[in-house]
Amino acid sequence: MLTQLSGPGWLACGANAIAFDPLCGDGAGQAAREAILGAAVIQAVTERRQSRYEQAAVLLHYHSMLLASMRRHLRICAQFYHTGGKTGWWREQVETLAAGFEWCTERLAELSEPQYELHGLRLYPRARAA
Repeated sequence: MLTQLSGPGWLACGANAIAFDPLCGDGAGQAAREAILGAAVIQAVTERRQSRYEQAAVLLHYHSMLLASMRRHLRICAQFYHTGGKTGWWREQVETLAAGFEWCTERLAELSEPQYELHGLRLYPRARAA
């Protein structure tokens, strides 16, 4: 996973942004979800007259959602790897997955709650609770 997934005028996507372990079988679903989110982010940034702050918030949302996807993927992979065997190699893989999961958790804790949500194929600011 790249440490920076977007910037002014660009989004990292696909295996160049985050790469999923093929053992899990979650890659095709992630590709579709990421493509929909990426298209919605591009549309939100280019169609609306947004300040740089608002554009940065949309890009941060993209980063947060991909980070959350990676965290979820690592949890799913750990379930598969736990059944792989008891040798040192399998234990090392499970420990590496756990470390990655914790890293993602720590990064997500540093970020604000998602500020946007998808409605259809468009990204909209979330309504704030009163």
